[in-house]
Amino acid sequence: MAESRFNEAGRQGKWVSDPMPWSVIKGLIAACYVANGRGSEWQTVTAAYSDVKGHPSGSCKYTAAFKVLKRLATFRMEHPDGKVVFRDAPAGSPACKNEITEHGSLTVRQGDNFYVRGTWPVPVSLYFNEINAPVKKDGGTDSLCCHKATVSVDVPDNLPLGEAKVSLRGEGNSFFLAGPTVEVLPPISQP
Repeated sequence: MAESRFNEAGRQGKWVSDPMPWSVIKGLIAACYVANGRGSEWQTVTAAYSDVKGHPSGSCKYTAAFKVLKRLATFRMEHPDGKVVFRDAPAGSPACKNEITEHGSLTVRQGDNFYVRGTWPVPVSLYFNEINAPVKKDGGTDSLCCHKATVSVDVPDNLPLGEAKVSLRGEGNSFFLAGPTVEVLPPISQP
């Protein structure tokens, strides 16, 4: 699946517009082939690393992927006859910090739109106190999860007036991220 997305990005011209992340991905895809016995792919791993060697910074995802590619490529260059054994990784920290980086107004009205943007590891639901606000699917499922995601909702009409604590929760409360406290006002009455 990663390779088909990589190839599709190439057809869309993304490799040309932002080549460094795509070179890292190309190298990591080749590393997966190496792990499955295709030793000839080591050349792609080391060539991809050579392409990005002077560009170690970028987004949190790029930086984490770059570090993995660097470790694989430098090992191979230092030990061309060495053998690498891939094992399951121990639980570690995520590449990107889970956080809300932006949100709508801290004063909201019942029925108005409210959004949060940020990074979280799974698709989430947005809650005001314990009331789940149905997420709008405007941006498709990719916009609901992960790095630079956006969740947009209409403030529930039945949300009590006063303060409400915003939170994001993964399915079955498998993930929780506290958000801002908002002041809930009644809708503006139409004359």
